[in-house]
Amino acid sequence: MIAFPLYILLFLYLLYLVVFIIFSLLNFYHIMDSVSFDSISFTVSFFVLISSILILFFTFSALAKLGINWKYIVVLFGGS
Repeated sequence: MIAFPLYILLFLYLLYLVVFIIFSLLNFYHIMDSVSFDSISFTVSFFVLISSILILFFTFSALAKLGINWKYIVVLFGGS
């Protein structure tokens, strides 16, 4: 039986966000460093940035509306 509190998923999501932000910053640094900031790279970078912000906004607004008890214990592979 595997059991863990639900807020562990929030920590995993936070870890994912930190890694995503690090890679995004490295990507923008590479674009600026290599002076490859043309219209296509600007458009793609802008689209990725806006879509990331929208995903974060909708995730946090959905989680706030649900009223989840984050201390709830999730049981995986547990018997009855």
